Amino acid sequence: MTNFFGRKTTVELPPEFVGAQVLISNYAATMVGNAVILQPYEAIALLRDLK
Repeated sequence: MTNFFGRKTTVELPPEFVGAQVLISNYAATMVGNAVILQPYEAIALLRDLK
């Protein structure tokens, strides 16, 4: 996911991504729950468990 805006953006996640691991991010300490708050110009890649 990428936030192309100069302000924070909240992204609601589909159920299969709730609790996913942040694989890579250009900001430190991004938390994943039911939603992700992306900082301005933040990009993250999520890794989910397929079990």
